[in-house]
Amino acid sequence: MDESFTLDLSTDRPAFKPMLEQLENGTYNFKIVAAYPHETKTGKKTFKFELLALDANSPIFNKTVHKLNFLSNAVGKNILCRELKAVGVDVNSWADQTSGVIEGAELDAQLAKVGSAIIGKVVAALKTKRPNANGQDWHEITITSLSSVAVPSVEDELPF
Repeated sequence: MDESFTLDLSTDRPAFKPMLEQLENGTYNFKIVAAYPHETKTGKKTFKFELLALDANSPIFNKTVHKLNFLSNAVGKNILCRELKAVGVDVNSWADQTSGVIEGAELDAQLAKVGSAIIGKVVAALKTKRPNANGQDWHEITITSLSSVAVPSVEDELPF
């Protein structure tokens, strides 16, 4: 791990450019490479997706973006459940069949294991940009469905 590099302390460039900002609004294809319950540094419960960009003409092709679904209220939980349903998860079975209520403990238990069931799935996701409460741009991605794009297999990538 002893790699040399040229020191660059200039402050005229941002140190990090969020990748979602590089995408125009629209639908893109991703492969789910990880999906798991997560807690932010401030203690907020989320569900985190790591998505590999598959569109060759995309500025983030073959890079992984992180998507967080905040689970602090019913709206956020329902958004996540809609996305999970869109990729084939039977979220209806998590709810009480009479009341339609999903208990917090049941949601936690299901989210702890659902990631392994969806890893490797290829999904279509809508990237949008909108102003947030502070007037800044908010870039988000919403999983809308399974994708019809085929992921190249390792054999397809080998030159022999």
